[in-house]
Amino acid sequence: MRSWVGVCLVLCALLLGGMTSAIRAATADDQCALAQRYISAYFLKDNPLLHSCISTDSATMFMAYPFAAAPVLSAPKVHKNQAVIEFTAPMRDAKIQPHGGIVFYKSPVGWRVREVLFYNKIPAIFGLPPHSITRDDRAQEAKVVPIGQAFMAAWRANDTRTMSANWFNWTAKIETRVKALTLSQFHGVISLTAWGDPYVTFSVKATYHFGPFSYSQVVHGGVILAQTREGLKVRANHLILQF
Repeated sequence: MRSWVGVCLVLCALLLGGMTSAIRAATADDQCALAQRYISAYFLKDNPLLHSCISTDSATMFMAYPFAAAPVLSAPKVHKNQAVIEFTAPMRDAKIQPHGGIVFYKSPVGWRVREVLFYNKIPAIFGLPPHSITRDDRAQEAKVVPIGQAFMAAWRANDTRTMSANWFNWTAKIETRVKALTLSQFHGVISLTAWGDPYVTFSVKATYHFGPFSYSQVVHGGVILAQTREGLKVRANHLILQF
């Protein structure tokens, strides 16, 4: 009798071990699949798909403060309803670029932070201004600066409520879906950030179509995920790009 009990216990252990491995594999697959859906929705401006991927809870939409020292901020660059304040800082995690920009959007209620991008140089695909273009643009710089400072101070203090108050919900903006772009050959690698968030390093082939002509480039970057009350979601306010 005891021998049968022992055999049963061994079989149960093997089954549970196999199930645990399967769960781990499924989790990794889920993380890559979520990152792929998000990147596709992000670049194609497919908002219905985008909304299914992101966290909208202020407690989980922002990642932990990633800077190992206070960022050095540039002067704001403004053009019409877009602005960017670039920054440079040592990072707590070497997977994240030490340079990037706080991107702003001017909504009907004023300037708000749209998202934080990490990159080597401003990616042309975002159409961000290289400098303040007109006199009216330069006049807006003084309005952008305090919003950026308040957002960064709140981020450092982990004050997600204040961060949300200074955030423009860009994911709810009505967009025209990009039709001249296709994405293929997505590849993702799972790891963790220094503070424990799931991190998907990705590459994807982006092909731009111009009538009978096309141009392709491979985009590299990273997506930060979070476990939320709604399940696994993308932290929607940060994107790492290897430009």
